[in-house]
Amino acid sequence: MIDIEYMLAHPMIEALGWGLIHFIWQGTLVALLLAGVMRMLRGASTNARYATACAALLLTLMAPPVTIAIIGSATQGKPANGLPPVSAAQPESQAPAVELEPAGNPAQTANVTASPRPWVIFECSSAPG
Repeated sequence: MIDIEYMLAHPMIEALGWGLIHFIWQGTLVALLLAGVMRMLRGASTNARYATACAALLLTLMAPPVTIAIIGSATQGKPANGLPPVSAAQPESQAPAVELEPAGNPAQTANVTASPRPWVIFECSSAPG
């Protein structure tokens, strides 16, 4: 069985999450541009307006894959969390640099820097419809 945390930490899933987030503003921008062009084409033929709407639809169809490809190529070889990789071959005699005390209240020590992007993908893929 595949662990969901392991799967969501994959760099391609990270790129997919960013692609979905970027598609929100990209789709809004295309819709606003289409509204402006359609306003200018009020007196034009229906074929011109139809072709313009089809071009906008094609642009919204192509925006996420292009964004994901760009983000995926930019994160190639980097870990999903952006931190340098840790080597497992450290000597056991080496003492930890900082001693950590157990936290009293888990609500006070919540990880506020955790990336929401993997959960965006999980929620989008599990949405009904």
